[in-house]
Amino acid sequence: MKQIVVEEICKDMEIQKNLELEVNIADVETDDEINEAEQNKVRKAREIARIKRDRDDRDAMVKEREEIERVRNITEEERREWERRNPKPTRAQKQKWRLMQKYYHKGAFFQDDPNCQNDMKSMIQ
Repeated sequence: MKQIVVEEICKDMEIQKNLELEVNIADVETDDEINEAEQNKVRKAREIARIKRDRDDRDAMVKEREEIERVRNITEEERREWERRNPKPTRAQKQKWRLMQKYYHKGAFFQDDPNCQNDMKSMIQ
């Protein structure tokens, strides 16, 4: 019994030695140093773009706050004139769906003609 355990331990040690010999750090290929100058240029360009984007966002927020404060502090007549020149944007009207329209789907797999435009209009009317 002891002899079997000793043989197994020896096999494990031999396998470990073979693995250590096979794995050599010099054998591992790394491309880290090859394009370092190019990577630095790309990194700097990204950083500059990020800084510019942050600055633009910050400036836009400051301008918006100033505009809000200016509108709050103007008289009623000036406010009406400002609202006439700068109307609030209106949202597009939602399309009214017909009965059960949102639940109907004819499927893509079972279509005879995939370019067919005969959808709900012909089915409902």
